[in-house]
Amino acid sequence: MYLNGYIAEVVIYNSALNNLERILIENYLGAKYNMTIPTDLYAYQATHNIGLIALGNNGVNSQTAAKGAGVLELNSPSAMASGEYLIAAHTNDDLDLFTTADIPASEVGSQRWTRTWKVDETGEVGTTNLVFYLAGGNNFGLSSTYKLLVDNTTQDGNFSRCNSNLRSL
Repeated sequence: MYLNGYIAEVVIYNSALNNLERILIENYLGAKYNMTIPTDLYAYQATHNIGLIALGNNGVNSQTAAKGAGVLELNSPSAMASGEYLIAAHTNDDLDLFTTADIPASEVGSQRWTRTWKVDETGEVGTTNLVFYLAGGNNFGLSSTYKLLVDNTTQDGNFSRCNSNLRSL
């Protein structure tokens, strides 16, 4: 029998994957290639499909920390029970690109990254740490000037309405 098709990516592991690892990897590949998968836990693959990282608990196994090749790490969910997942991916915009568009009125004169992340939660994993690794060639300035903009009202990616959601880092 011959293959009549294309292979987009080959993933090789040095040990057998457990069911949770398989589900999280399927979601990574489903997002990356905008494919429908059997256990689709991430709804934003059409717009935010790069660098997917995930936490999860399938009742047998759990993953409570995740960091891919990007700058974001998720860890230490406070209340992740069986069947609960937290998945994030980004737009792949260059980390050296900033914009003044969609800045809250209280932050006029500031800039924000053009890269944005979407987070999808299945169940209620509780509070989770977000760790941003900002070392490297990027010029991010003083860490006391960073704020996290959270668009949890309309979720349309317009951060100008985030005054009540600003988080100092």
